[in-house]
Amino acid sequence: VEFEKSALGPFLTHSIIVYPDSANAAAAFADIVAAAQNCPQVTDTSGSTNTISPLSFPSLGEKTFAVRSSGTVEMDAIYILMDNVVISINHAAFGGPVDSIQTEAFSRTAAQRYGG
Repeated sequence: VEFEKSALGPFLTHSIIVYPDSANAAAAFADIVAAAQNCPQVTDTSGSTNTISPLSFPSLGEKTFAVRSSGTVEMDAIYILMDNVVISINHAAFGGPVDSIQTEAFSRTAAQRYGG
């Protein structure tokens, strides 16, 4: 599900990825964590570079991983592992800070509605 308030944001993307079992979901979650930790900067096709850094975030589900991408677009990216599912919440805006309190509220609601 995607939401866009205006052409400049904020933007919200919510995904639920269902895996065949909890082992596959845990492996996918571990891959997400490793990718973010091993790639602290990302340059897109237009040449814009964003820096990826850890984001302090409360624990939701079995495991929670959170990062902030800073640059042309600022984004909080939250990943929540729940049994055989990985929930992702991306909250972004062009040229300005993302409301991390709102990101947390979105993430809590997503986890609660899924059953965690």
